[in-house]
Amino acid sequence: MRTKAYLDVENLIRTPEPTGEDLRWLQAVIRPLFRDDTQVVWATTQWAIANDPELAWGWPGAQLKVTYGGPDASDRALSETMAGDPLALFDQVVIGSGDGHFIPQAAELAASGLHVVVLSHLECLHPVLRLAAHDVYLMPPVPGSTGEALVA
Repeated sequence: MRTKAYLDVENLIRTPEPTGEDLRWLQAVIRPLFRDDTQVVWATTQWAIANDPELAWGWPGAQLKVTYGGPDASDRALSETMAGDPLALFDQVVIGSGDGHFIPQAAELAASGLHVVVLSHLECLHPVLRLAAHDVYLMPPVPGSTGEALVA
């Protein structure tokens, strides 16, 4: 199954200022979920890049979208990339965020016949996004996290 994955680093780590340790944890959790031929797009802030400039390491062909912070910056970067990608070439799209921002795109992609998977923390997962996706995979707790939702 050809898969394209769009991953919001801060949402998946649950902090706007991830450390290098946070990023290594995310890589360890996420990497086994995907085949080697999965095309991955990471979106993150310059803060994460400063903490781990090798964020995309180990992901052949991975794209990295660096934002300069602000509300929904990574969401917007991923949405813009998704809108410009030739997704008809894929069988499955993974959205690595639980934000409601992705509801219209998830619903549109599912209606077009693509298998839509959402990867999120339960407490950050928008209930309508959950319904728009075919499958939802829940992230394990982030070490040291308070369990409070950042955005839903």
